[in-house]
Amino acid sequence: MQIHYWIIHILVIFGLIGGLVFKATTIFEGNINKFGDRKQISKWGKFWHYIGRFFKNFFSKNFWFVVLGVFLDVLFHFKLLREKPLKWVIHTLLFWGLFLLFLFLTNNTISNPIRIITHAYNITILNIFLSF
Repeated sequence: MQIHYWIIHILVIFGLIGGLVFKATTIFEGNINKFGDRKQISKWGKFWHYIGRFFKNFFSKNFWFVVLGVFLDVLFHFKLLREKPLKWVIHTLLFWGLFLLFLFLTNNTISNPIRIITHAYNITILNIFLSF
């Protein structure tokens, strides 16, 4: 592969990680309301608070409802559809377009070694199905 491929991918990964860190620091700037009072907690304290809440929900009885809610909200943006339909169309097209781009790029990356192996051992799809 060419070096440009790896440089672009490394820059994209750094950009994604930087965006996640920026978003996390933005979230940790807010106040935590626990039992009705507002506490001033450090960012690390907030981080561990949210980690604790994650594991509390992860091992609760509501786990599958939370997963289903997040899954449907991420895939179909139902909350955004109720609020602003035009913004929902834009977000849905962007999400599914980027998802399909990722899927096609990943499929090409995964399927190339499989093609090389099957070609090296002269294995075809017909031979695989006829062997059963």
